[in-house]
Order: sequence, then C-alpha cells, then structure tokens
Amino acid sequence: MNQQRARAQGKVVATAVNAPMVPPEVLAELQPYVALAQGLARAAVQLVATDARGFSDVFISYASSRGDELDTRLLRAMVIKGILEQARRLGWGRVG
Repeated sequence: MNQQRARAQGKVVATAVNAPMVPPEVLAELQPYVALAQGLARAAVQLVATDARGFSDVFISYASSRGDELDTRLLRAMVIKGILEQARRLGWGRVG
C-alpha cells in the first residue's frame, strides 16, 4: 500500500510531516499503540479538566516485554498530540 493511500485511510505512515521518522519495522510494531497513546492522553486531559489547577507537567513511561530499547518517539508525539487536541477542544486557550 502506498503512503498516500495509507494516510488517506487514517493510518500512520513512515514519512508523515511533523511525525518522528521511524523505520518501517518499528512503525509496524508501534502501530497498534498509536491510537491508544492519543486516546489515553485525551482521557487524561478530561480527568484534569474539572480541576481548576489543570496540569503543568506530563510524565510518560513505557514498559515492554521486548527487553531492549524500542524507539518510542512516535508514541510520545501521539500523547502530546492528544493532549493538545483535547485542550483545544476544551477551550483552554494558549497551550504549550
């Protein structure tokens, strides 16, 4: 499947603009977790939306049964994207 068709179908592609470049084999391994990372970030924003203090820091930790260092830049980018999108939806004004 070519990159443009995959992107049109809402799939993550290896050469997306503003997305970390990851090798295709890493992309294939992370693919199931991309939407999860973004969704969990949105949910986290929803949880703190009722707190007038909001939040100022985000700490992301990962665990894998692989035992080696997996390139998780794409997942981190999806968490940030989820936070920013949800904050904008909530009308939080300037975020960043």
